[in-house]
Amino acid sequence: MQKLTLNNNLQFLTLLTWSEVFPSMNLVSSTRAWCPYCYQEQLTRNHIVYESLAWSLDIIKVCSYHKQRLHHNCHHCHQTNYALAWRSRPGYCSKCLKWLGLPFEAQPSESKSSTEDELKFEIWTAITVGDLLAKSPYLTFEPFKENMAKSLCAYVNKVADGNIAAFARQLQIPRNTVWLWCKGRNLPSIKALLHICYCLKVSLLNFLTLEEDLVNSPPTLRIPVPQIKSSRQKSIKRFDADKVKQNIEAILESDEYPAPSMEEVARRLKCDRRTIFRYFPDLCHAISARYLKGRKARFEHNIEQSCEEIRQITQKLWNQGIYPSEKRVSEQMTMPGNLRYPKVRLALQEVQCQFK
Repeated sequence: MQKLTLNNNLQFLTLLTWSEVFPSMNLVSSTRAWCPYCYQEQLTRNHIVYESLAWSLDIIKVCSYHKQRLHHNCHHCHQTNYALAWRSRPGYCSKCLKWLGLPFEAQPSESKSSTEDELKFEIWTAITVGDLLAKSPYLTFEPFKENMAKSLCAYVNKVADGNIAAFARQLQIPRNTVWLWCKGRNLPSIKALLHICYCLKVSLLNFLTLEEDLVNSPPTLRIPVPQIKSSRQKSIKRFDADKVKQNIEAILESDEYPAPSMEEVARRLKCDRRTIFRYFPDLCHAISARYLKGRKARFEHNIEQSCEEIRQITQKLWNQGIYPSEKRVSEQMTMPGNLRYPKVRLALQEVQCQFK
């Protein structure tokens, strides 16, 4: 990409600078996240609409600028987006293609509740990670794995006089885990690292650069200690089988279009898909079959539309005295990617033969 664009700093649009320091496991979120208020401001101020690199990290839950939770579902179609999708476009849903921005006054009435301490930690996390990413191009050193162990050992000496067990106990982290980190055997995840930095009242960047003034300052810890929660951990709640069954049957009897997938149904019911399948395998198969049937019908309709569009475009080009080559036709197609399908390509070839 750098050769194609003649820009030699594209690595700073990624986390490559910190690849030796941050383990890749659970680093990047599996679904797309965004701040709708940032999108709206970029649009109204005629700025380039872009997605912040911090939004792609699993640990980031709020926007550091607006202090509001990031969104994971489109407010039009209520579907989640993948980080990279076929119709990905900054600021737009890759499923329904509608604008994802919202004016700040139009905040949703329902938002995920957090305690005051959790919200403070989430806002601090967004700010310190944003600061780290912003200053990455100006580093005067290469972040290596060995730096992590040195920083940890320095703070163990500062806070607990070199006692790893005492340091781990104060931060509520297993002793063996901290010992492996200090010895350089393992690397802490970015979540664990931010947990430590927050407790030590030091930014992530200063921790990794091992600022001597901070290390030599009086030892203090932030109380209460934020709890490290995995994104996969979910609160345990009772599975209401009767209610779930009634809801699934209602969905099957409805005329909803397009038919929802089993994943979407589980999301609506706020239940694990595997749990629902364990209780109601037949209903789950029926939901999936209906979804696949509808998806196939939409695909076939889409292909037919592309074929008809090709006929109209070729006729238009021919009337203008222009030969309808594949390149010229694809430039005017709504979905040029459909040319990869045999039926659409055959339709183009048949029309081209008529004009030869």
